[in-house]
Amino acid sequence: MMKITVIFTQHEESGHCNSYELLNIIERIKPTVIFEELSQSNFDKSYADNNLDTLETNTIKKYKINKNIIQKPVDTFPRNR
Repeated sequence: MMKITVIFTQHEESGHCNSYELLNIIERIKPTVIFEELSQSNFDKSYADNNLDTLETNTIKKYKINKNIIQKPVDTFPRNR
């Protein structure tokens, strides 16, 4: 059986809501697929172009260093950031 875990963040670091703490959570969960709240264009800006950083993308970039994961952007429309 597959397990789905949903993690909510506020997109900006504040107190314990930071990339270090989020990375600790993700490392405990050990996901093989991560659905990201990003449009395809912002996904490309973040990972291909390295022009967009968020709390989540910074965390996932660190997690990917030692893990082979599948990433899926799930926003259906572009957002300006």
